[in-house]
Amino acid sequence: STRKESSAASDVYKRQVEALINKKELVALRDLFLKKVYAMEKSITRAEALILRNPDKKLAKDAYHLYGLFKLRCEVGDAWTLSQTELAREKLGVGKPAALKAVDLLIKLKLIEIFEQVTFVNAEAQATVYKRIG
Repeated sequence: STRKESSAASDVYKRQVEALINKKELVALRDLFLKKVYAMEKSITRAEALILRNPDKKLAKDAYHLYGLFKLRCEVGDAWTLSQTELAREKLGVGKPAALKAVDLLIKLKLIEIFEQVTFVNAEAQATVYKRIG
């Protein structure tokens, strides 16, 4: 009976040690993953991370693409004149409502701002001058 109790106690102790080792391994693994995530996030800007974390993946894709175009075209402080048609069709390849949502997200994240509205003299077309601020 004492031998059975000793064996049972030994089994319990063994399981506790295994659980402890597993917990230590899990903590080490979690720390390794967190370091990896932080390293990957350093490879993109804070603004890009904010865009990509948007729960609306379609909006995130459109906004990320548009932000990339702004980065290619403008340094921080530079302006870019875009008509809504050009923005929707040529730059993003999406409809006007989706393009404007992407612009709104970039404005909300303080990456661009509306600098001024322009009406072309020879047409009724309007364009917006956006300024890259982030």
